[in-house]
Amino acid sequence: QGQTCQQNTAQHFNNKPLTLTTMAHQQLLADLEKGARLKDVETVDKSAPVIEGDIQVKTVDRSAHLAALASEHELKHAETVDKSAPAIPEDVKIKTIDRSAHLAALASEHELKHAETEDKSAPKLPKAVTEADRNAIFSSLAGGVELKHAETVDKSAPVIPEDVKIKTIDRSAHLAAIASEHELKHAETVDKSAPAIPEDVKIKTIDRSAHLAALASEHELKH
Repeated sequence: QGQTCQQNTAQHFNNKPLTLTTMAHQQLLADLEKGARLKDVETVDKSAPVIEGDIQVKTVDRSAHLAALASEHELKHAETVDKSAPAIPEDVKIKTIDRSAHLAALASEHELKHAETEDKSAPKLPKAVTEADRNAIFSSLAGGVELKHAETVDKSAPVIPEDVKIKTIDRSAHLAAIASEHELKHAETVDKSAPAIPEDVKIKTIDRSAHLAALASEHELKH
């Protein structure tokens, strides 16, 4: 059986030469096909709640409760006091309205009175506008109008008290100084990015190249 498994595995790998890794895979497949017999395991169910010894739990007959709920019961008569009506003081009198009479009056036909109306929805137009008047208006618009001179007072400037003096800044000199090259001063820095390790702690160095080489190399698996 092991020989057959090895032959099938060799065909699966396109008849490649057997290596330690391939042989380990073949042996693993053979062990899986054989199967394993599991041992009998005894389990202890601890899902029940922990109840102390001096506590007694009363059992409830649910069937009797359900039967009592399903059965019919004779309800006792209860007297109720209806307080939903609004509280009205005794000295207040409320007039009653005959709604049926109002509805009947609304449903019946009525003879409406005649009303005179004055329609003012039409636009107000000049009584007489001739072609000559229109031409005069157009010519006056085309000729233009000479506007009168108006003196204005500009108050857009900020209100500055008299005892306050504002310093003028030569912006061109500042921009020229920024655009020019500057010789920077040397600055000493203290690098504190390294982790703080106590003096009594020793850190072991690991050769990562050796570990990577060991992982990349092939290994002979044990049976």
